[in-house]
Amino acid sequence: MLKVSNFIIFVLLIFSIGCSTTEPVGDTEAEVLYNDIKSNYKGKRYLLALEKISSFRSKYPYSFYITEVELLRADIFYEQGNYLEAVDAYMSFKDFHPNHDNLDFIEWKLSESFFNQLPDTVDRDISPAVLAINSYQSLIKNFPKSKHIDDSKRRIKTLEKMLEDKELYIADFYFRTKDFQSASYRYKKIIKTSREELTIRKSLVNLFAAHTHLKNKENCLMDLSMLRGYIKSSDIVNFQGKCENIK
Repeated sequence: MLKVSNFIIFVLLIFSIGCSTTEPVGDTEAEVLYNDIKSNYKGKRYLLALEKISSFRSKYPYSFYITEVELLRADIFYEQGNYLEAVDAYMSFKDFHPNHDNLDFIEWKLSESFFNQLPDTVDRDISPAVLAINSYQSLIKNFPKSKHIDDSKRRIKTLEKMLEDKELYIADFYFRTKDFQSASYRYKKIIKTSREELTIRKSLVNLFAAHTHLKNKENCLMDLSMLRGYIKSSDIVNFQGKCENIK
């Protein structure tokens, strides 16, 4: 009797599991497939969802659901961390659906796709930073009431600091390798654009050290004159003396 009872319990368990797994429903084949895609997306079965999206795009390119399917495709790439593919997908979506109700959110996800491609340190390629800034600025300009405005502004500040740190990294590299001409060009640019007092101070010190190494009093005084609007009066007097002492 115990074995029979266990068998009955096993059958009931299998039956209940089978009943709990519902097939996607819909009035049309396109709707059934669309609901299947959504189900796989929510279950984070991204590879399966992408396969079904590919099938949907092929079979039903003019379906009522194609817009949302295309957006799900971009979101899946984003969730997978495939940010290059996400950028392409979001940009394509914007081009084909310029009046979509959630276009500010799509612009935000596009911006974040650029941002998430960036490395942790500035000694590597940070070229996506410029693209990210442009995208965040586009969001701020075109969607001034978006809930992502404040976050976009914070991202821009972070990215501007990263680009500045990259410039300083390159300038310091040139200085260390005794390419003082290239270093001086980079330091002048940093002094004119930076908002960080410590960064400006370090760039000033190394700029005029580079001029000393180059032994070019004329260029030293010329650069000092060009930078008058960007540095303190006390620094002008100090570094003028350094220029005058160049032999």
